[in-house]
Amino acid sequence: MLVPLTVLVTTLATLVYLQSRFVDRPPGTPVAVHQLAALRNKVLPVTASTVAAVLGFAALSVSRVRPIRELGIWTALGLAISWLVAFTLFPALQLALRTPTGTTGVAGGRVYGRLAAALPAFTFRHRRALVTTALLLCAAGAVALFGIPGRLRPMPVAVDSLTYIDPSLPLRSDLVWFRTNVADLNVAHVWIHLPRPAGTDPEVLHAVDRLQSAIEAVPSVIAVLGPTTFLRLRRYFAGGGERLPEDPAQFARAAADLEQMLLAEPGLRGYVDVNGFRDLNVTVLFWQGDVEGYAALSRNIARAWDGLGAKAPAGARMRVVGESLLEVKVGASLVPTLAQSFAITVTTNALTLDTTLALHNLIFSGTLARFPDLKLMAVHGGGYLPGYSGRIDHAWGARQDSHGDLPLPPTTYLRQVYLDTVVFTYHQLAYLIDVFGPDRIVMGTDYPFDMAE
Repeated sequence: MLVPLTVLVTTLATLVYLQSRFVDRPPGTPVAVHQLAALRNKVLPVTASTVAAVLGFAALSVSRVRPIRELGIWTALGLAISWLVAFTLFPALQLALRTPTGTTGVAGGRVYGRLAAALPAFTFRHRRALVTTALLLCAAGAVALFGIPGRLRPMPVAVDSLTYIDPSLPLRSDLVWFRTNVADLNVAHVWIHLPRPAGTDPEVLHAVDRLQSAIEAVPSVIAVLGPTTFLRLRRYFAGGGERLPEDPAQFARAAADLEQMLLAEPGLRGYVDVNGFRDLNVTVLFWQGDVEGYAALSRNIARAWDGLGAKAPAGARMRVVGESLLEVKVGASLVPTLAQSFAITVTTNALTLDTTLALHNLIFSGTLARFPDLKLMAVHGGGYLPGYSGRIDHAWGARQDSHGDLPLPPTTYLRQVYLDTVVFTYHQLAYLIDVFGPDRIVMGTDYPFDMAE
């Protein structure tokens, strides 16, 4: 879901940027000639921003977390394709649909004119149904993203490895059969950190062996591999049974040559850290690899560890980790977290941005120029425009499409606007007073809202 949304928003911004230049056609200039000039004017900034975005998302391809990696790859690919569409298909559609430009007397196609004439009346006539439908769709989207507590889980990002394999391939069929009849593909790692280098001590290995046996008893567990698995195999092939002896002396004899086995068996070093002999790894294969399955497994492993009691290695710490566990956590929380971040951004910035856009529209539409006696009040310190007002004057002087019919620089019309003091910092308030004068600043509190100053 995030890939098409990101590509959609970015592509829309690019097309609006190109269209804004295209409609500003000087009188007497042929449409085709003007279109080429408009594209040449915009190709460098659009290409630079697109390349930066593509490289930024492509950098996520180095992530070992599969949802993040594929999010970056597919978004980068989509943005690259959108750039190609913006400079090939979009200009062709502008000409084919006879898109109106700023020159008076230029009209769109017959279908375009009919649609433009009929759409306002249609939307006004059916406004209640349209608004109700839009609100219901928004509510459905919110439920899909955030879920319903106790009834519907929030939307996860798929992390099942089979999701990314073509269903027509024999490999997928084999993996499905293997998962159904032999073992699932979910892996968790239990790391035990010791306070001293005692990873091969018999009493420590005995405690780890008891932990392995307790984890094996969990119904959802398929297999457990750990430091004592090799000792068990050797004892089994020697005819001594599948289990290691419980008697401490006999267990010590069975594990006496583990350090020698570490030198001869490279696979064993994945379960005992030979660099410090302080870390031991127990690998668990289990069913149900979703968030609930990992949570249930973690609880069962914690109970098994607590069940060791006094037999647990003194001062040792146990953690359930693993790349698969991280992928599941990311997949379960990525969409709700990003949606929540977007909601927070809207809550904290939407009103200020709305004020900024309103002032831009009033100025560049010529409204304030046509009504010089009109006085306005812009809350939240006038939004972002007063703090960055030099840019609109620069654009007015540098670009024809930003000049419009304004006879004076855009900031001239800010003298018709009063600003309030709800800017939350002393230096911003001092800047507004210094630039616009104390006679244009009024007291504001934002009361009764929760962000009142």
